[in-house]
Amino acid sequence: MTTAVEQRSASLAEREASGLTEELRLLARKGLPLEPGGDWPRLTALASVTARAGEDTSPAARTEALDWVLRRVLARLEPEGLRGPAKALFGLPPAVAGSNLTLRREAAATAADREVHHFRKRVEPQLLTALAHALERDAAAQLKPWASPPPVRPGRRRRLLPRDVFAWEASEHEEALTRLWACVYGLRAELLAVERQASMGDQGEATAASDSALWRYGQLQAEARRYRAAYGAALLPDGEAAPHELAALAGWTPKLSPIETALVTDAASAAGTHLFMLAVHAAPGGVDLLTTWRTALTAGPEEEETAL
Repeated sequence: MTTAVEQRSASLAEREASGLTEELRLLARKGLPLEPGGDWPRLTALASVTARAGEDTSPAARTEALDWVLRRVLARLEPEGLRGPAKALFGLPPAVAGSNLTLRREAAATAADREVHHFRKRVEPQLLTALAHALERDAAAQLKPWASPPPVRPGRRRRLLPRDVFAWEASEHEEALTRLWACVYGLRAELLAVERQASMGDQGEATAASDSALWRYGQLQAEARRYRAAYGAALLPDGEAAPHELAALAGWTPKLSPIETALVTDAASAAGTHLFMLAVHAAPGGVDLLTTWRTALTAGPEEEETAL
């Protein structure tokens, strides 16, 4: 049974989404890239936008951050059938960048396989609402405290554990948590390297970094498998996430099927990226998996739809 508090919360959330939808409707008139000076107070206040802008609170920085967030969310909009029309409406391929709203709407209607008038009246409102909710979920992901790594403090002297089974178990659990989080940070480092190299246009280095990221992803899944076998599905002591969900804290990665996840998990025991890649190549479906992973991580914003 829904409580009055929950009903009020849902109502507030719906009004917030409605406000975002209205701003998106105004924003779609201009399309991407966004020009500084636009009035989108709700959109530029989203946690994902402010996190991207960092300490720079200027309107220009917030607009640039909003442009980046919009492109990223549009490239991964669900349901997938709305993705092409939404990108076209805002001026991304299949539309022509810089074209006016009429041309962008025609391209969006074609992508949706709808007549333009029907698209404007029926599909476009649904599209804008879906995008508003996707932006809200993306912003919420910036705020949700899923889990925290074990605290690290300066070691002033060697730790001497008492000969006690409970002390051993506590130490063993902390060791398992630390190994798990070491894998999270290892994956995050590689994903940051991919992002930097792709931005610099160095495709060779970006591809190499994406291969290393896949190896680190497999190591994280393998460590999560060991953790769950020993301690169950809950990440203790403070986490809302399951161990295998920690990859999301390292950064965005392409979604793998259970079979693909098992493949990279099993191959991750290799002592280095090169041996890991040989194992992936040799496995059934490994070449396709690798191609999809590399493309998804290294493609530019205009290419991401084909990568997903």
